[in-house]
Amino acid sequence: MRSTFKFWEFTPEIFTFPGGELHVKVPAVQADHRKDMRIEARIVDSDGILALCLLVDAVRAEYKLKYLALDLMYIPYARQDRRCGKGEAFSLKVFTNILNSLELDQVCVLDPHSDVAPSLINNCVVIDSPYKSVCPEFFEAPNTVLVAPDAGATKRTAQFAKDVRNYNPIVQGLKVRDPETGKLTGFQAFGDVEGGDMLIVDDICDGGGTFVGLAKVLKDMGANTVSLCVSHGIFSQGLERFDGIIDAIYTTDSLPQAQYANTEEYHRPYEVINL
Repeated sequence: MRSTFKFWEFTPEIFTFPGGELHVKVPAVQADHRKDMRIEARIVDSDGILALCLLVDAVRAEYKLKYLALDLMYIPYARQDRRCGKGEAFSLKVFTNILNSLELDQVCVLDPHSDVAPSLINNCVVIDSPYKSVCPEFFEAPNTVLVAPDAGATKRTAQFAKDVRNYNPIVQGLKVRDPETGKLTGFQAFGDVEGGDMLIVDDICDGGGTFVGLAKVLKDMGANTVSLCVSHGIFSQGLERFDGIIDAIYTTDSLPQAQYANTEEYHRPYEVINL
């Protein structure tokens, strides 16, 4: 997965010199060029952050803009929104300091994991969840039961249930840890599962271990199907790890999803909502 960038007017050139340094190039100014621009950025690594900085510098120098906005649907380092231990960096704060130094007129984000990121980003606008207007017949079906994968997702799942008018009681997932080591040892679920179509709702799927472990528990409890709905699909371990466990996956293109476009080999529905 590589970071991608697109302006409404063009797609920039980005390449890496043999020594490892990034280089960007934007088209030469045209006689009728606009004074406002918007960047669509899907950043997946630290090179993508630097590329964004270089692009902002390039377009400002070439186009003499009066207004420059950024659609940054997935926020890098959003999960590292505090110092968890001594000697650790406040990674989100470091990233947002870099972002704010670009002096953008607007930054649009989707489902930013917590309230911390929007509070740290200047001129930030949070975009509403796209799932509220997609597949309502699925979310409102009598047998669909929403699942919060852990305590941190409970508030998000409850709001999601209200937004999509799903009035079934939410099933609460729970991670079980060894009290001495803190290592994850298993999963539990509390609620009415038998015969239901479970829909796990969360903001990010990275490796997917939490969702796989919880889905196994839900099926052992008698769930008919288990599906997954996440705003940001990283899928760092590939989709194949969900085979036979997660029946359907719903995500957005907040991160590049091209490598999963051909999903026949994975034997499951996979739907990407374009933002």
